[in-house]
Amino acid sequence: MSDVTSPQPSVNGQFISEKLPVGWPWRLLVFSIVIFALTLFIFLGIRFGYTAFLNEKSSELDRSLDALSNEVSMADQDRFVSFYSQIVNLKTALDRHLFSANLLAFLEQNVIGDVVFTEARFKGVDRVLTLQGTTSSFDAIAQQMAVFEKVREVQKVFLEDVNVAGGGATFKLSVYFTDAFFNKPLAL
Repeated sequence: MSDVTSPQPSVNGQFISEKLPVGWPWRLLVFSIVIFALTLFIFLGIRFGYTAFLNEKSSELDRSLDALSNEVSMADQDRFVSFYSQIVNLKTALDRHLFSANLLAFLEQNVIGDVVFTEARFKGVDRVLTLQGTTSSFDAIAQQMAVFEKVREVQKVFLEDVNVAGGGATFKLSVYFTDAFFNKPLAL
């Protein structure tokens, strides 16, 4: 018989399986530490470096404002504040002012030749101009209303009364204006 024995696996060989690659987990750990260190460095730079820089700039601006306020006397400051207050109040008053003179320019530009107005009443609260007039025909009244309605600042026109008198007609109409019509003077 031959003495050929089959090789027996060693004990070490039975329990050791394959070797795991160790490089990736260590590389990930090193990368994470580098990112953390960089983030920490940036945070500390902002917290202690840039914040101190901004605080110093703020203090410098405060000192320059104090120096500037010491250059102007309190009496001058009070006069300036009073003048500024007057300007603001004047602007507020002018913004609320109704330019009712716009009505005259409106009538000059938009009345046709056959119409003669005999009476005009204006209600500022309602922004309504009531006109009474005479004309030679009903067509002239219709033409006049059409001219008024074409104006951008006119909301609506109402014919309230028409009477035939001696070859002509008398009428009464109301013209309703937009708010913007009275806010600024009309450019002629």
